[in-house]
Amino acid sequence: MRERITDLGDPDTVVPALFAGAYDSATAPAFKRWHARRVEGMPRHVLRESFGPLFTGPDQVGVEEASAGFCQRLTIPFYHLCRDPAQANRMRQWFSHPKSKVEAWTGAGHWIMLDRKDDVNAAVTAWIDAL
Repeated sequence: MRERITDLGDPDTVVPALFAGAYDSATAPAFKRWHARRVEGMPRHVLRESFGPLFTGPDQVGVEEASAGFCQRLTIPFYHLCRDPAQANRMRQWFSHPKSKVEAWTGAGHWIMLDRKDDVNAAVTAWIDAL
């Protein structure tokens, strides 16, 4: 496992390319630069040993069935925001608590709370108040 993660490439190249697909026209250039600088300032072993295993290897919980299984084990109310309506439809069944909520939002990148902070604050506050 460790060999696979360390062979993934130079984080200065891999991470910006990965993040490029996570932005939207609503994403402020300052946030894009902040993400790049954050990666540049992290020791390489931290990136490889924390970020890599989230999405690669047998114990990952970041994608596909492993992600579904992780979410299905949650017993607390959960509010998930995503950009893709198909993803939202798939994920709704993953959360068993009746007060859980999954929504698809447009006009934002992956970090919806950065691109639409006022809307997200209002939505989360309303959801918490309804609990």
